[in-house]
Amino acid sequence: MLPSVALNGGPLPESVLAAHPAARGADPDGVTAVVAALAWLKTRIIPAG
Repeated sequence: MLPSVALNGGPLPESVLAAHPAARGADPDGVTAVVAALAWLKTRIIPAG
């Protein structure tokens, strides 16, 4: 959802995530790894189109 917000003129995904209490203190590399894993998983489960 956050990339879509940015594409429509909203704030950058990083700033929205950083402001959320659950994300404060999170390891940036860990966040990147989770986002990458979810993106990969989506390509395997949900057919395109």
